[in-house]
Amino acid sequence: MPKCATCGIEFRGRRCFACGESPVAAAKAVNKELQKYSYPLLAGLFGILAATHYYPPLDSDPLLIAGLCVFFLPMMMHIVIAARKRLRSDSGRLRTAYLCSGGSLILLAAFILSNGAMDGSPVRSVRTSTVHKSTAHGRYSSTRTVVVSSWRPGRSQEKLQVNSRTYQSVWVGELVEVQVHAGFFRLSWYGPIVPAPAQ
Repeated sequence: MPKCATCGIEFRGRRCFACGESPVAAAKAVNKELQKYSYPLLAGLFGILAATHYYPPLDSDPLLIAGLCVFFLPMMMHIVIAARKRLRSDSGRLRTAYLCSGGSLILLAAFILSNGAMDGSPVRSVRTSTVHKSTAHGRYSSTRTVVVSSWRPGRSQEKLQVNSRTYQSVWVGELVEVQVHAGFFRLSWYGPIVPAPAQ
C-alpha cells in the first residue's frame, strides 16, 4: 500500500484521506524545491571542464572520472529515493547530497585552476613523437586527441587533447614538442604542442 509523501500515512486511491495530497503533486513539489540545489553541481562540472581546457593536466582521466562520479551520486540517490516513494521524508538528505557534491566539484575545479594559474615553475619543452590521432564527434562539439610517446617513467603513451589548429599541424610519426609545466600543486599540465624544428 503506498504512503502519502506529505504525512506518511498509508492510503488507497488517488488522494490521502488525512491531508488530501496527491502523491504525484507532492513529488513534483519536492522535485521543484530540490532543483535549485543542483545548480552548484552544474557550476562545479562546468568549472572543471573550463579549468581542464585552459590548464589541461597530463593525468586528466582520473580527475574527470572522479568528477563524474561525484556529479551523478546525488542523482542516483534521487532516483532510488523517488522509486521508494520517500521524496518528502528524505528531501533533507537529498539537499545535503546535492550541496556536498556541488561543493566538492567546485573545490576540484578551483584546485585544477589554481594549479595552472599559480604555477611559476619554468616551462620544460619535451620532444616526443606522435603515435596516433583521433577525433570524437559530439552533438555540439568535437574532441581532438593526439597520442604521443611518453617521456615519463612507467608510461608508454600520453593522451593530449588539442584544438583543431594543432590537430591539423601534426602528423602521425612526426616529432613534436610539448610544453610541460610542473604545476603549483605538483599536478603536471601541458601547454602548446608544435611540430619539432629540424635539428
